[in-house]
Amino acid sequence: MNIVDLTVLDHQALDRVIGLAWADRVSFEEIEAKTGLRESDVIVTMRRHLKPKSFRIWRARVSGRGTKHQKRFRKDQKMVHLQKYEALHQST
Repeated sequence: MNIVDLTVLDHQALDRVIGLAWADRVSFEEIEAKTGLRESDVIVTMRRHLKPKSFRIWRARVSGRGTKHQKRFRKDQKMVHLQKYEALHQST
């Protein structure tokens, strides 16, 4: 398992982690695969690098969101969403 030292993340890596964490359809498992940061590391990173109010808003969003955990997110829901999205954008 890759353990990442949070103190050596550069500005570009921090931006990537924060962007992935804010994205609704990117699970913590995917973030770990892309960056090597576990869920707890992402939470610590967000707490350190966001304003307190922004962190509370983000935390409230991901706490009840099933899409941030692959175990709770059904793949068929994702496929239905993608099919609807593609259908909408093909007609325009």
